[in-house]
Amino acid sequence: MKKLIKIALIFTLFIASGKVVSQVTVTTESVYLNNQSTIIGCNLLDFGSTVNNSLVVYFKLLKPAAQAIGDSNVKVMFMNSSSSNPVQIGGTFIAQSGAWSSNTTIQSSIIVSIPENTIQVTGSFIYVECTTDSNLKTKSCDSPLKKTPPPSFTLSPTSTIFACDDTSARTFTVTPANIPSGSTLTYQWSYSGWSGTVNSSMNSINLTPSSGTSLPSTVSVTPYIGGVAYPSKTCTVSRSSFSSLATINGSSSICNLTEIYSIANLATGQNLTWSSSNTAIATVSNTTGNTVTVNKVGTGDFDLIATISNSCGQSITVKNPIIAYAVTSIPTPSGYFDVDFVDCYYDTALPINFYPDTPFGGVITLTPSVLPHPMQSQTKNITVKYTNPCTGEYTSKVITFYYQAPDCSSAKMSNNISLYNIYPNPSNDIVNIDLKDQKNQPTKGVTIFGELFDMMGQSKSKVQISDKKATFSVRGLKKGIYVLKIHINDQVESHQIAVE
Repeated sequence: MKKLIKIALIFTLFIASGKVVSQVTVTTESVYLNNQSTIIGCNLLDFGSTVNNSLVVYFKLLKPAAQAIGDSNVKVMFMNSSSSNPVQIGGTFIAQSGAWSSNTTIQSSIIVSIPENTIQVTGSFIYVECTTDSNLKTKSCDSPLKKTPPPSFTLSPTSTIFACDDTSARTFTVTPANIPSGSTLTYQWSYSGWSGTVNSSMNSINLTPSSGTSLPSTVSVTPYIGGVAYPSKTCTVSRSSFSSLATINGSSSICNLTEIYSIANLATGQNLTWSSSNTAIATVSNTTGNTVTVNKVGTGDFDLIATISNSCGQSITVKNPIIAYAVTSIPTPSGYFDVDFVDCYYDTALPINFYPDTPFGGVITLTPSVLPHPMQSQTKNITVKYTNPCTGEYTSKVITFYYQAPDCSSAKMSNNISLYNIYPNPSNDIVNIDLKDQKNQPTKGVTIFGELFDMMGQSKSKVQISDKKATFSVRGLKKGIYVLKIHINDQVESHQIAVE
C-alpha cells in the first residue's frame, strides 16, 4: 500500500510539474511601428523602405491565480529566417513576483530597433519570450517582418570578347528594379575606345570599337535616382585567344644540303617568320612569302618553326620536327650490345641497345630488338642493319650477343607479390608509395627503403619508407622508363615508373 501511495504521489507531482510549463502564457498585444502605426497582435510588420525601424512591443503575461511565480525575464527575440538562431533585441523586462495584477496578469512593453539591412525581404520575424525563475520558457506567436527591396541595377552583358580586327557593335543595357514610384533615373556612362550616341537618359546604348587592333576599355555605368548615385556596374572587355589552321609542308628528314618548306592554310592578314630551333644543325634563308629554304649545317634533330602573328600582336608557333642526315657511305655494321637495367622481378621483354664502333648517321635497326626472356642467360644472333635514309641503300650483318642473367638465387619474394602501390604513374612530379594492405605490413624494425634506377642501371634517388608510405620526386628526370626497387631487408620488390 505504501508503494502505491508513493507511486501516486510521484505521478501527482509529475502532473503538477507539467502544469508549470504552461502556467505563464505570453501574448503579443500590439506593436507600435516607427511612431506611425499600431499593428494588432502578430500581424505583418511592414518596414517599407525605412532604413532604421523602431518598435514598441506591447505584451501580456498570464498565469493561474493559485500559482506562485518568482521573478521572470521577458525578451523580444529576432530570427532572420526559420533556420537561423534567435537573437535578443532590445532590453530585458523583469516581471517581479509581486507585480502580478490581481495575481494573474502583467502587462508592459519593450522598445527595440531593427535596421533594414538585418532582415530579409520576407521570412524574418520576432516574438516575445518569457523565462521563469525555474528556467521554463514560453513564447508568443511570431510577428512576421517585411521590407521593400532596395533599388538595384544590373548591366548586360557583364563581359564581352573581341577577336582581332573585330569591330562589330555591342549593345549595353541597364535594367533597374524596385525603383520608387515617380523617381527620376539618369545614367553616367564611361566607354573609352568606343564610339556611339550616348546621353544620361539612355539606359541602353549601342557602341562600336574605334579600332580593330586596339582593345577598347571596360564599359561602366553609374545609375542615379533623383541625383543620388548608386553602385557602378561594369562590363569587362577581353581579346579572344589566337589560333591558326596553318601547317608546315615538307619532308621530315633532310639529306641534301638544302630543302624547301612551305606553309599551308595561312589566313589573310597573318604574318609569318621562320626559324630553326638549333642553328648548329640547320639554318633558314629565303624566308620571303610562305616558303623557306632550310640549310643543313650539321646532323641531328631540330624543329623548323613558323611563328604566325596577327595585327593585334598575338602570335602562335607551328613546329615541324626534322632529322638532318649526313650519310656519305654505308660501313659494315660492327659494335656491341647491352640491355636496359633488369632485376630479378622484371618480367617483361627488354629492349636491346646497340653501340656502333664508329658513328653512323643513318638509320640502325635490330632484328630482334628485344629479349623476350630476360630472366634466362642466353645467346642471341642479332641482325644489325645500316640504312641510308636518303638513298635507301643498306648493309647488314649478324652479330652474336650473349646475355648474362642476374643471380636471383637469394631472392625470396614472389614475382606476383607486391606490397606497395606506386602512383601516380606516369608522373612528372611527385610519386607516392603506399602500403596496399595493412595486414601485410612488414614487421616493425625491418629496414625498408626504395631506390630509383634508370634503364642503364644508374641510381637516381633513394627514399626511406616508414612502413606504410613515402613520397619522392621525379622532377627534372628525363622522360622515359625507370625502375623503383623497394628493399625489405634481403627481399626486393620492383616497379616500372614512366616519367613524362
